[in-house]
Amino acid sequence: MVKPKSLSSKSSSLYHPFLVCGVFLLGLILRVRYLGRTLGGGDENQQLLDYSQSSFHQITHSYFYGGHHLLNTLLMRMMIFLFDDENSIAIRFPVFSAGLASLIIIYYLAKYIFPNPWVSLTAMLLLAVCSVHIKYSITARGYSLIIFFSSLALLATLHILEKKGSRGIWSMVMVLAGFLSVYTIPTNIYFIFGLIAWLMMVILLPSLRKEFQLSSFSHSMKIFSIVFASMGTLTLLAYWPLFEQIIREAKEYHLPKTGSHAGLGMVFNIILNTFSLTFPGKLAFMAAPLILIGMFSAISKKKSFRYIPVMIILFPLSMPLITGIGGYPRNYLYNLPIFIIFLSGGIVYSGKWLSSRIRTYGLCGLGPGILVTLFSVLSLHNTIFVMYPALKIHDGKIYKSLILENTNSNSLILIKDTRRYWYGHNVYKEA
Repeated sequence: MVKPKSLSSKSSSLYHPFLVCGVFLLGLILRVRYLGRTLGGGDENQQLLDYSQSSFHQITHSYFYGGHHLLNTLLMRMMIFLFDDENSIAIRFPVFSAGLASLIIIYYLAKYIFPNPWVSLTAMLLLAVCSVHIKYSITARGYSLIIFFSSLALLATLHILEKKGSRGIWSMVMVLAGFLSVYTIPTNIYFIFGLIAWLMMVILLPSLRKEFQLSSFSHSMKIFSIVFASMGTLTLLAYWPLFEQIIREAKEYHLPKTGSHAGLGMVFNIILNTFSLTFPGKLAFMAAPLILIGMFSAISKKKSFRYIPVMIILFPLSMPLITGIGGYPRNYLYNLPIFIIFLSGGIVYSGKWLSSRIRTYGLCGLGPGILVTLFSVLSLHNTIFVMYPALKIHDGKIYKSLILENTNSNSLILIKDTRRYWYGHNVYKEA
């Protein structure tokens, strides 16, 4: 296979900042479209009913059935306190901001991993049009937050290893990002385990340690030991009041739905379902081989970077393999940025190989342009014609007004459509 030449040039580099801004604007437009829709979809109703009027103490000391994304709940309650409980834009603004910030984080992560600047731009574009990321950037649940914090923790890790900027500052960023990702959803501890596994590989293997010019094994271990010890301490303190409730909730609610017999079959289903959630429909058939090309054929800056998806994506699956305790596919969305980055590497590498075969070059080479355009169009099609329609629910304000017109304070209300019951709850609010 022909190794791709660099796509960067003096002329194209002049356009690059404008393209980055254009991609960010596209991501903003796609997320703003349904940001202000009626509240209640995507489990928002359960979260709002359980915690919208709760005190901050109750939020941090209780764990109801159905899942409780702690950090997201705290942010949601703060926005309700400031802007009222029917301001959908305010309630979703924290996850919306995290979704937009993830576009910037993935751009810089891809720049760290691949030397070709078009890989980072492609990664930013593919995340911008990714339907599942758009959905959770405009739905008041914690999945957008775990994607952001996991990406930020990985970026901070690379900064520490590369000795770029203040190691002290990036160590604090890593501690906070890792802690907040787990404080949002407890199962994000899987990401932390995978990150530790990758770091141990880098530090223990002399050939990989040499790539980062790490002076000594003991010094590197000391830095990351302090980081993960701090992260673990914060997590332990934050979850201490909730341990018994989380265990009870897991036994009585989640494990009966997600538990199974331990084995490769369960792990395979987790990988398949997570991948299908990330790349729905025909996208999965395109993405799988391109991600593998990005991992094993594309030219990353360091050999150790190729092991990031292996350790962070696959290593945590040893737990369900042994215990039979799995999770919902959306709980593994911390893998999304890694999927996207190595997919982008595979696209650019394969595109350049394709260009060399058809001997057609444009500004970026026709091959990469074809693959990026095809993948983006399919993603946009899924977003506009599948994901957007699925987000629509009945207008809660109209529903509320009809109930008020036809009931009194002693009426018994039976909600046939569960997507509406959040506004049924608001019927008794004072006007």
